[in-house]
Amino acid sequence: MNKMKPLACGLDTETTGLHVDKGDRVIEICCKVFDVPKKKLLIDITKRFTNQGKEINRRAQAVHGISAADLIGKPKFATFAPALAKIFQVCKVGVAHNAEFDFKFLAHHMAEAGHPLPDDLIIFDTMGESMTASYDAKPPSLREFCWAMGVEYDTSEAHAADYDVEVMMDAFFVALERNHFETPKEWLP
Repeated sequence: MNKMKPLACGLDTETTGLHVDKGDRVIEICCKVFDVPKKKLLIDITKRFTNQGKEINRRAQAVHGISAADLIGKPKFATFAPALAKIFQVCKVGVAHNAEFDFKFLAHHMAEAGHPLPDDLIIFDTMGESMTASYDAKPPSLREFCWAMGVEYDTSEAHAADYDVEVMMDAFFVALERNHFETPKEWLP
């Protein structure tokens, strides 16, 4: 029996706003594919996309720093959907901090592009799974999660998709080593 490698895709999105149901768009994505047991980075992709005429909410722009001018000439998200679909064919686990937000946008955009997310995709939320990492058992911010796992977090770099995935996955691997998370059965030999 040919067993798949235990691969995970750590990802983060930056968007025009908070409401995919009101037309907000993904304008940046970072996907980092790891061989989990080896903690080896296999694929590292960061892309920006057009906002397709959707205004970037001022509060969203204040967080991620991406302006409409930064997106001039960028492709539509749909151009990246086939590559992301291939990633999810080999990575049965998607890891994100506040995964409900990221995967709500991804599910919408991928379906819109004709590449729905696989039904068997396991979504692992480092925020929801790390409640014990905060002193008051609330969902920790990415900064709090990193702090609890001893991973340096630079607030001046924060909220760029590539930086957030990098530190999230560093903290994720520390949490796995400490048995803070239950290892998804799909990753076990």
